[in-house]
Amino acid sequence: MRTYSSPPSTTAAGAAKGPMHQHQESLIVLCLRPCPAVGVCPDQSIGFDKLRTNNLRITVNDIPVVDVHPFDGCHILVNHQGLRWAPGRNGNGQYELRFRVDEPGMGHW
Repeated sequence: MRTYSSPPSTTAAGAAKGPMHQHQESLIVLCLRPCPAVGVCPDQSIGFDKLRTNNLRITVNDIPVVDVHPFDGCHILVNHQGLRWAPGRNGNGQYELRFRVDEPGMGHW
């Protein structure tokens, strides 16, 4: 998984202006292993189409992911507020992603 964060604003000399973690938002981009060919995935594969049927639930710091946007072979996670995510737990830029699959025969957590 790759996480992209906007950099802090800097002066012409390159020194950061103020604390970097304040008001910083992020896009969370999730990259999955693609199937070998279009429509040729293992039987037990779970794709983002399951997110729209409620068989796949993803949360980021307990906030539900409600959609994904394709981006360069990956997917940008979307919450009820849009594409941007708060600075992470305690403003430190770290995120806890949780996945739940409610598919017969797949088990539960």
